[in-house]
Parts: sequence; C-alpha cells; structure tokens
Amino acid sequence: MSSVPRSTIVDVLQYLESYRVSLGQVLLYLLDDQIAAQFPFLSSDLSKHTSQLLSALKFNSRTSASVSGWANLLVKNTAAASVSQLAQKGNGWHFSATNAQADQILEFHIEEMAQDFRQIAPDLWDLVCSLLTKGEEDVSMSVEAEEVGCDDEDEAEYWVNQISDDLLLAIEEPRLEGNRSLVKNE
Repeated sequence: MSSVPRSTIVDVLQYLESYRVSLGQVLLYLLDDQIAAQFPFLSSDLSKHTSQLLSALKFNSRTSASVSGWANLLVKNTAAASVSQLAQKGNGWHFSATNAQADQILEFHIEEMAQDFRQIAPDLWDLVCSLLTKGEEDVSMSVEAEEVGCDDEDEAEYWVNQISDDLLLAIEEPRLEGNRSLVKNE
C-alpha cells in the first residue's frame, strides 16, 4: 500500500464517522461491480490487498473469532459440495459389496480413482493432501506417489497399504461394509 500520511487517514476516518458511514458499508459498496467502476483506484486497491485485509482481520483480537468461524464454514461447505460432486453416479465410483464381482475388484486401480478425485474436486484434493502431510509440504504430487497425493515415498507407501487394507476388509466382510465407493463401474 502506498504511504499515506497518518493525518490524512485520520481525517478520512473522522469524515466517515461524522456521517455515520461504516467501513463495512464502504467495502460492501465497493464490491458492487457498478459502483467499483466509478471508483477504480479504491476498487483495484481492495482487490489487490484482499489477502492482507483477510490476514489482518484474522489476527485482530476483535475480528479473529468471526473470521475463523466464517472460514471454517466456507471450507466445510466447499468440501461438502466437492464430496457431493465426487459421489454423483455419473462419476462411476459406486460400489455395492454385496453385488461385487471379482473382476471389478481385480480391475480396481487406486491411481485412477486418485486421478479422478484430483480432477473432479481439486480443492478437496488439495485439502486432503494438506491434512495428510500436516500442511507442511506443497501438495503438488510426484508421479511415483500420485495415487495418494503425497510427495514422500514412505508416506505414500503407508497410504497405499492403508487403502489396500480397507479394500481387503470390503472383500472379506461385504455384509458389514455395505455400500462403498471404491470400484469404478464400467
């Protein structure tokens, strides 16, 4: 942000205060596309500094809880929408353990499922990768570990084994497992 003298900012704030105009009202007003066109400098500056503004709101003691709650709700709603999108029958990942045929299980490839997951719901894929790597690593994948979305080969091997164990359980205990979305229907 350009360096504006503190006294100028105080004058603007006093002016807004005298007319009982809140900063929230000003920001919401600037987010309207028709209004933004009338105030290109303010609109552009708001867009350019969105991340800084959100960070400031997150780390301010008066606004932190509200921003965290909003962000949490946003992530949950976005993830739920992605899960719904993944679960659509049209994606072909529906599986009934009681009606499974051996060739379906033998032809199952976790790599294909991971690739579809990544393509259909990239935000959810990114979230899952971040959770699996404790948010410490970049979620871009190496080709060798693509099936689980981890750059670390040991961690990738662990998740492949974990997923394989889950698949074996689905084969051995079909009545207990119920419907599972593991095998892609052709």
